[in-house]
Amino acid sequence: MHYCVTPENPAFFLEDDALSAEEIMNIFSEFRFVITGDYHKPHVYQNKGKVLINSGSLCRSNRDQIEFEPRVYILDTDNSSVEEIKVPIKPGDVVFKVPDNDTKLDIEFSKHIETILQSTKNGDDKPDFNTSVRRIMKDLQSTDRQREIAEKFLKDALEI
Repeated sequence: MHYCVTPENPAFFLEDDALSAEEIMNIFSEFRFVITGDYHKPHVYQNKGKVLINSGSLCRSNRDQIEFEPRVYILDTDNSSVEEIKVPIKPGDVVFKVPDNDTKLDIEFSKHIETILQSTKNGDDKPDFNTSVRRIMKDLQSTDRQREIAEKFLKDALEI
C-alpha cells in the first residue's frame, strides 16, 4: 500500500496525510500482513500475530540522512517473524563529501527537529516555533550573524 504510515501517531504536520501503524492494522483487520511505503523512516509494527512493515527509503536523498541505513525485510509468513537486513552502502560522509563541522551540525539539527516533532505525537500541543528555533540556534552554538538572521526571520514571520 502506498500511503504514509508512521510508527506512532503522525506528527501534526502529517495528521491529514498519514495514519499510525496501529490505525492501518485496525482498518485492514482481516489481513495478517500489510506492507506500506511512502514514509521514509523504516519501522515494523507487530501486534497479536499481525505484521505491518514499512521499509523506508532505499537511498539517502539529503545530507540530514547521512547516518541512514537502507534496509529490506524478510517476512516468514508461517510464524509472522520479520528479519531486517541492512543494505550495504557507502558511508554518508563519503557520498555527500561535506566538511566535518557541517555534518555534525546537520546531524545535531536533525536530532533537534526530531525531538520537537516527537513532543507533539501524543496530543494536540503544537510546538512554539519561535522558542524552538531559538533553542536550536543556542544548542548548535550558532554565530551572532546566524542568530541575527533567525531573529529577523522570526520577527518578519510574526508580522504576516
